[in-house]
Amino acid sequence: MSYTGTNTAIDGSARLSRMTLTPLENGRARRLIEQSKDNRQNWYIWFEDKYLPKK
Repeated sequence: MSYTGTNTAIDGSARLSRMTLTPLENGRARRLIEQSKDNRQNWYIWFEDKYLPKK
């Protein structure tokens, strides 16, 4: 599942962001947030983590 939107950086410039959620084993999920400064030409990883189910 992916979401795409526009964020405003601290310097006021617009950044395109996309968040992708990928299911993993045992109810876990990977969350990857990438940003593009050049209208989707290049993407860089801004944040990555894993969700763990509450025990």
